[in-house]
Amino acid sequence: MLLDNKNSGYVGDELKKHPFEGNKLFVLSSLFTLYGFASLKKELSKLQETRLFLTDWQRDLGLQSIIGNEQELRLINQLDQKLIAAECAKWLNGNVHVKASKHPQAGQNLIHMQSTEGCFSVHGSASLSPTGLGDVRSDSLQMSTGISDTEPLSS
Repeated sequence: MLLDNKNSGYVGDELKKHPFEGNKLFVLSSLFTLYGFASLKKELSKLQETRLFLTDWQRDLGLQSIIGNEQELRLINQLDQKLIAAECAKWLNGNVHVKASKHPQAGQNLIHMQSTEGCFSVHGSASLSPTGLGDVRSDSLQMSTGISDTEPLSS
């Protein structure tokens, strides 16, 4: 299925249609922001395990890159970063494994949910940010593909 965060479906909405309870999430993302976490925090807290690999962590920007960019200004202006940051830190200290590439990689993004009932993956421009999940409008082209595999995984 095509997901463009405009007319053909929203990445965040499609992810939320799949069960998170006790499942595993594997993410390869060029961007991770507090508000990307906030968009999925209820679902993320139900996961058994999460592996997050950041492909374009901008060390020179420090923590500014995790707060967000100008497209997330409406969310930033709500002034709830401290609360969301505390919730995000708690989640990250749980069953989350985070790694960052030392060298910027091509803008590859992959979100893969693995469960005993099957798998769901999103590949394309969808990062773990409000723009990538479709929570805020973007002037740039957002094009991702959602793929379902309903074959049960053998143990």
